[in-house]
Amino acid sequence: MKRLSLYSGGEKNQGNFDRSEEETLMTESCCKITQEPKKIPPCPANGVRGRRVETRTLLYLLKGKFLKELSPNETYYFCSVPDCDVVYYSGNSHVFKKDQIRIPVGQKEKENPQVCYCFNFFVSDLREEMEATGKATIPDFIRQKVKEEACSCEILNPQGACCLGNVSQAVKRIEKERLKRR
Repeated sequence: MKRLSLYSGGEKNQGNFDRSEEETLMTESCCKITQEPKKIPPCPANGVRGRRVETRTLLYLLKGKFLKELSPNETYYFCSVPDCDVVYYSGNSHVFKKDQIRIPVGQKEKENPQVCYCFNFFVSDLREEMEATGKATIPDFIRQKVKEEACSCEILNPQGACCLGNVSQAVKRIEKERLKRR
């Protein structure tokens, strides 16, 4: 596995967050889920268990004025429930909401959500391609970039993981819509 330094110029662990000097930005296995669901606390707003995210995801995506609220001793989770205003929460019920995040969170957007953050693809891109060509090649493009280690899903994607699952779900929804129209 190739490891890339998250810090430029040899900087090491600036701030109080528990980070190693080198952190994996992307691997071919970025789509694997390695956590045990029963150990994950539920979102305090809706009771649904989220997905663990690294603190560095929050460091990148929180608006600056909220960074000081991060605790180096807490584990944070991503809430993907569309109608829930909570994006991140900790086991101690500390929450960060949509308005505290620098970018729109695709899973929580109703109009043209972003489905890939590394390569800036939206549902409309998938829909346009499928209407024009009858197929979706965007997932293949993303898979190729993952193989080339050219993505940073763990940092750029609010869910802290690979987007291919989100992209595949969007393609299936679009295919169903197209079949209904026939």
